[in-house]
Amino acid sequence: MERVKTNLNYLVQHCWHKVELSRQAFGYSTANNRITLAVFLMTNSTDIDQLLLQRKQNTEKISELFTNLQQVLDSKPERNLLANIDAARWPYVASYQAALKLQFQDHQPNAARAMMVQVTLPLLINYHAAWNAFVEFQGRQMEESARVAEQDYEHTRAQMLVLMLLALTGAMGIMALTTRKILSETFQRQRAEQELHLAHNELEARIQQRTAELNTANAGLSFEIAERARTEAKLAALQSQQERILTAVGEGLHGIDREGKIMFENPAATAMLGWEAQELIGQPAHQVMHHTRADGTPYPVTECAIYATLHDGLTHRVENEVFWRKDGTSFPVIYTSTPIRDEAGAIIGAVVAFRDITELKRDENKLRTTLSELERFNRVMINREQRVVELKREINQLLTAAGQPPAYPSVITIAGGQPANL
Repeated sequence: MERVKTNLNYLVQHCWHKVELSRQAFGYSTANNRITLAVFLMTNSTDIDQLLLQRKQNTEKISELFTNLQQVLDSKPERNLLANIDAARWPYVASYQAALKLQFQDHQPNAARAMMVQVTLPLLINYHAAWNAFVEFQGRQMEESARVAEQDYEHTRAQMLVLMLLALTGAMGIMALTTRKILSETFQRQRAEQELHLAHNELEARIQQRTAELNTANAGLSFEIAERARTEAKLAALQSQQERILTAVGEGLHGIDREGKIMFENPAATAMLGWEAQELIGQPAHQVMHHTRADGTPYPVTECAIYATLHDGLTHRVENEVFWRKDGTSFPVIYTSTPIRDEAGAIIGAVVAFRDITELKRDENKLRTTLSELERFNRVMINREQRVVELKREINQLLTAAGQPPAYPSVITIAGGQPANL
């Protein structure tokens, strides 16, 4: 009976402890997935920094739980499964960190989107699959421990019956002693059965707890569906905002003479450049506002499209350069350089029309980022739905191991071992 009690304690405490550590680590991993989605949807740097700090703290907690798991593993298969989790985790972490760098440091949203869809998402699926394999192995271990405990109980009970028969056939002189021994063993058996009943009750409580956790997970899934709807609404708002910006943006105009000196500036141009009109008249336009490229390298006047107009007489349109303000800052522009001719057709200067497209670029980046996150969110939702099915299946297995009917009879296993909810 003591051995039965020991096996049950191992089932309830030791094996379940490992499953609980795994569940906590997986929960922090799920929280990090949500944080990554939120980061890609935010523009406030303070909020982003706070979320990234929270993600770092979650990662540290996952590492701590991973270390705790290593210390309580009993077998080589468990250690191999945990090693598989570790091998899948770090490539996934490195990939989303690289995507965040592309997005916020390198300002390459298209590359960040490609990284998240083509690299990070497959690595995330592999990482979650490794955790699922570890938890499923623990479930099988719990079932095996329960089966062994049941066999031990039956064997011990049979031994007690044999002892009782031997006691009845013994000598009359030791009948009293034998009777006392039988009564003592009977009392111990009753106590052991009570302890076994208590252990079953505790296991039932554990199962109810997991059921409550599954209900919580379902509630979280509903919340994420609502978040998806809000994301789609935000996408529509961004599209509308972009249309308003494209409609309301103003153009700056300035004229230069044959030598490239400024002849006039309109109010929109002076507002964008930060100069007063009288300060610019007579100044060489290239040296004042077009002297350096966006990457900080010098921009020779001989390579400037505006000055090309003064020589070839053609209209030039440029969309990937910057103009420089009076305070030394720059802004991206789209400009068109058109030649000015006299009555004889000779080139006497050029008119440059330009627009500050800072807001336009920012909104385009937001739109691409939102589209990327929406696509990634769809994949995460599919993954989450699969996980809910797995949780239901795990609860069915625990109930079956405890001799209880399945709580989710609709969850079956199809050919190939993949769960389906019919």
